[in-house]
Amino acid sequence: MRLNEDVHFFVVQGADIKRSAYGESERRMAALLDAAQKQNSISIIFVDEFDEITNRDNHEATMSILNTLLGRLSGSKAVNKVVFIGATNRPWAVDPAIFSRFQVIEFPFSQGFKLLNFLCQMKKQD
Repeated sequence: MRLNEDVHFFVVQGADIKRSAYGESERRMAALLDAAQKQNSISIIFVDEFDEITNRDNHEATMSILNTLLGRLSGSKAVNKVVFIGATNRPWAVDPAIFSRFQVIEFPFSQGFKLLNFLCQMKKQD
């Protein structure tokens, strides 16, 4: 989805990324991050049900997704021009590694589009 000529918006459900086939989940996460990074403009990735892919269940697929996400967003191969937003109704289920590396902002759903507009304006000024 394209918000305007300067911003691309990717919307995905956490369950759409998580797969039981070995290696498929992290490939899906990497492909999403690659698609956002390849845009010639700013990209916003919005993942609803974020806890589905970052929960504390120690399932191999979840751990692989988490490692891919953390490595790509905060590691040596960090993506540029990408804002990653994860939404959850179950913050207690999200792995603590997420909270230790990224800014967590709590806001009511009704304020979501105001936040996205603000982020778009901030990134345009960079």
